[in-house]
Amino acid sequence: VELGEMQAEGWLHGLLGELNNPERIELLPPPQGLQGQLRHYQQRGFAWVAFLRRFGLGACLADDMGLGKSIQTIAFLLDERERLDVRAPALIVCPTSVVGNWLRELARFAPRLQVMLHRGSDRRTGASFARAAQRHDVVITSFPLLARDRATLTELEWSAVVLDEAQN
Repeated sequence: VELGEMQAEGWLHGLLGELNNPERIELLPPPQGLQGQLRHYQQRGFAWVAFLRRFGLGACLADDMGLGKSIQTIAFLLDERERLDVRAPALIVCPTSVVGNWLRELARFAPRLQVMLHRGSDRRTGASFARAAQRHDVVITSFPLLARDRATLTELEWSAVVLDEAQN
């Protein structure tokens, strides 16, 4: 792949070649555990996240409010567990006001995922937190607790970190 004067080889060559032709990014079948139907644009968003992950890159879903970024993210988390056999938990960080939304969306679209809520004055820390989190597929916390519990949260190796900026 040539970009002006630049030439790429290896994995970067493959990445740039596909980025130049995004319509070639393979759509993935919805995960079996997904309780819901992805619309066409949601299938593309889910495939986009999975594609970038293949190269060790993060993604940003910047659809308008109400267009289903949560279900695309949940499909991605399920896909990692079903197709790629990922076992480490994923961390979802969101504003305190939308923690309940995430709990409801996960229960609705992926009821088989084991979800742990990290909040409250009695929340676990240190090794106790790590043991509990590793028994779950998803851990949900808030931005204020991310800062406050940084030492606890950075001790774990997460399969994915989802930052839900929820209109901020």
